[in-house]
Amino acid sequence: MNIRIIYATHDDPVPVEISLKPEDYFDPLDGVEDTYSTAGVPRHLTPDQYTPYSPTELRYLVVVEDYPNGRGEVRIQYLDGLRSHLIHSIDRDGMEELIHSTDVSDTHCHILRTQKIDGGLWTVVLNSIMHHDDPADAVDFVGRYKWSDLRKFWLPYLKADSGEQ
Repeated sequence: MNIRIIYATHDDPVPVEISLKPEDYFDPLDGVEDTYSTAGVPRHLTPDQYTPYSPTELRYLVVVEDYPNGRGEVRIQYLDGLRSHLIHSIDRDGMEELIHSTDVSDTHCHILRTQKIDGGLWTVVLNSIMHHDDPADAVDFVGRYKWSDLRKFWLPYLKADSGEQ
């Protein structure tokens, strides 16, 4: 298993690819029976930290994790560094997530997360205004919904369209 990071800067749009061994990408494993594919936690908080560039210098970055049982991908499009960016992730089980993050002031950002389970429909799972330094200081616009309700939002409508009860 190797981890590939592909990125391009604003100054040089030709993509660069680096390959990392799991022990260089992930923190050390805790348990003897743990594997990087089941318990691996990246060493860095953001993938740009594996490159010699800051988010403001990057156009995009892709992390590809190939496992024996599938592939995971994270794609980041930097529109204005980390002030405005899009993250698109695809898990090994086929679940996809889009995270749009945009600064709305010097202290707050708007984050919109949508997900779809393999073959499903997109559902909003987070829509909030958050403080940069204090995530607890957030206005959550989907707060009245339970996580499980958000993930199965379209199910009743699909059943009604197909005639199921």
